[in-house]
Amino acid sequence: MHKKFALALSLFLLAALPAPAQSLMPVCGSSGDLLFQNFPPHFMENPPEDLPALFASYDRDYFSLLQERDDLIFSRESRRSWPDSRLLPNHFLRQTEFNLSNALARFYSTGTRPYDLQLSPLFILSPSNDPAAFATGRTVLLNEGLVAFFLAPQTFLDDLLASRKSSSLSDEDRARIRAAFSWQDDWPSLYFLLAHEAAHNLLKHPDQRILQTATSKMLDHYAQRARDQRHDLSFGKIGFGTKFARFFSESNPSFDSLLDDSSRQRDSEENADALALYLLADAGLDPDAARLALDRLALLLDDSILKGGLLRRSICNDRSALRDRSSRLASHLSCIRSSGRFCGAISAFSIPETMQASRQRLADIETYRRTTQEITSRNPQDSPSDIIVRIEVKPKDALLTVDGSPLHPGSFQLQEGPHTLSVSRDGYLTETRQIVVFPDIQLKLKIDLKKQK
Repeated sequence: MHKKFALALSLFLLAALPAPAQSLMPVCGSSGDLLFQNFPPHFMENPPEDLPALFASYDRDYFSLLQERDDLIFSRESRRSWPDSRLLPNHFLRQTEFNLSNALARFYSTGTRPYDLQLSPLFILSPSNDPAAFATGRTVLLNEGLVAFFLAPQTFLDDLLASRKSSSLSDEDRARIRAAFSWQDDWPSLYFLLAHEAAHNLLKHPDQRILQTATSKMLDHYAQRARDQRHDLSFGKIGFGTKFARFFSESNPSFDSLLDDSSRQRDSEENADALALYLLADAGLDPDAARLALDRLALLLDDSILKGGLLRRSICNDRSALRDRSSRLASHLSCIRSSGRFCGAISAFSIPETMQASRQRLADIETYRRTTQEITSRNPQDSPSDIIVRIEVKPKDALLTVDGSPLHPGSFQLQEGPHTLSVSRDGYLTETRQIVVFPDIQLKLKIDLKKQK
């Protein structure tokens, strides 16, 4: 890889996430933002030069750069700026983080066998009260609120109910809510959720959302810009020397909507659930806890416990989706019990194949852009073909000239390449326009002269 670009890509990845700690604490609504900030092309200043190097680099350097970035972002020094815990005692959290870190290492060790992927485990217990989790591609983050929900649910409820308007809940409401969350120390469920996030990383789902969904959207936008540039040159809307416009920042809203489209995530969630069962079983943990974990999370959205549910913004699935995931686990649990493996085959996302396809598509776009520049600078007399164009003028008796030669307005043939149009008439302002005839652009122009004042 080009040394200059290697350094730039490293800086992109290492600086991808902002410094404030709250931006690192996963909630459902922020997951798209977090991935978007991890997307290096978003920061490029010179796409035509940098994109080919980017796609060439991912095959070899993606995971090493990902690890460097996570080591910096989640370093102990960086985490000192995070707020102190509010839900659970620090000594309890330290022991919990130790237990979950060891479990993650075991899950990754198990996953290297079927997926031939060496991931250095990094587990982060983030100081947020939202019951959420997130996988970055290598690191797994679980919020303190999720830990409290499964290990000390009454403590979790104390904080949750305190955040609501006290007057809106009767004593009967509070008693009904607390009765629904009567478990304690549900480690098996917590291990399942950790295994689920580890499975996302092993199957490269975060990378798929970035490198497939985002890259595809980015290239769609890039190709459209190339077509727009040719169209504008054809109709004389921009000059021949106009530079190619920057486009990444404009695709942000569409990018986020693609990442957070739950219908696109259903397959990845089911596959991560299935692989999580295998990881649990191989580690000697209880895979049957998976369905209970999802059912208990669904309680937070249960209208029978509290109208409108207890929590909306931090649970990435609605209640029915959680129930569906729980029911779909039944067949995989049966396979795990009988054979020690999940049903069928679950394939990991292929980064090399995706990057090869992206490189080819980028090459096609670049060929299109080079052809645009070649036709724009070509002598029309050297053009291989004539293209039918239609040019109308108003007033109808105005004089139309093309490259200095008079032509009757209407449909006629012009050779590919640049041409100069001029329309004039006594009493009107003369209009001159530079156009370019392209083989794939249907050029229809109407030039309406303005009267002289």
